[in-house]
Amino acid sequence: MAILLFAAVPLADAGESRLSYGRLALDGDIESVVLDFGPLGTTTIHGDKPGQDAVLSRSFSGATISIPIPVGPERGSVLVPTVTATGGGEARYLGWERAPGPLPKALAQRSLPPVERPLPSPSVMGLLLLALSYVGTWLLWRSRRPRLALALAATSATCLAALGGALVSLDKSQRQVIDFAAQQDQPDSWQGIQTKGAIESIPFGPACLALEVVPSHSPLGFQVPLAEIMPSAGTQQGVFTWQAQAPRAARLWTRTPWNGSKGPWLSQLDGGQLQQSLGDLPMAWLRTQSSHITPLGPMPAEKPPETTAQPPAPPAWLIAALPMGQATFLARLNQPKTYLRATYPAYTPPNDR
Repeated sequence: MAILLFAAVPLADAGESRLSYGRLALDGDIESVVLDFGPLGTTTIHGDKPGQDAVLSRSFSGATISIPIPVGPERGSVLVPTVTATGGGEARYLGWERAPGPLPKALAQRSLPPVERPLPSPSVMGLLLLALSYVGTWLLWRSRRPRLALALAATSATCLAALGGALVSLDKSQRQVIDFAAQQDQPDSWQGIQTKGAIESIPFGPACLALEVVPSHSPLGFQVPLAEIMPSAGTQQGVFTWQAQAPRAARLWTRTPWNGSKGPWLSQLDGGQLQQSLGDLPMAWLRTQSSHITPLGPMPAEKPPETTAQPPAPPAWLIAALPMGQATFLARLNQPKTYLRATYPAYTPPNDR
């Protein structure tokens, strides 16, 4: 029972979004600023690491900036952090500013993709070196040359320890899902949300609409580079890359708008078959209004799906918490661990056509 409950955590709603924005006033030379919200977490504005073109400090003159804070809107509007600044300048917290834009109602309750801790995988060269050292050591031991066998084993172990980083790769890719839903009274106008998950640390930016954490009360730390809070004179605003860290949390998710498709990219042919224009999909499924899963097989762009002998079933988390009584198009995209869900209210079963 405990194992089943633990496995069901990713399928549940992670709860309150731990992201909102506060207003900060800066004056003088600033190297770093820390806003401490107690057990809820911190927001740290820091300089770059030493190196060429590094931004280690910046001078401000009565500037006010908007910064992310690791507190939901309900608490963020009443909490006042402790502010510490280094570099000789002054930083003052002006109060809570705003919450991120709301998630579309049709997509807010979609299940979250499960996340997993990255595990190392040995390379072919590492496995070959290990096998050769084992065989060589065994042969030398059998030939009554224990000293040479021990020397070979010690040398092989030293090589594996020294070259361990080069012989082992770490897969940091995580499952992500893109959810689509038609806007109300506009069946051909799609709105999309991209949901990503990670363990302990995840990047985000101003476009992020929600940042959810499990366990929900875990302390969060936001890292904001000093170079990104206000561009230098004559430079253009770049793409923000902030970092959310929760060392004691099991999982984090970000939800951002996804505008990779515009127009009626999903349609139904006269024969009842579905057709999509997102690109070639390795596998697709249809969950009907009666919650029956119909495998569609591989689905090329602008063509009906290709039937396969034994198509695999969709992941359980992908079909969890889908709205009842609505047809839903499910697919695996041609990207690592990336899936798609789209409720399709305009779908009509072939028997009803």
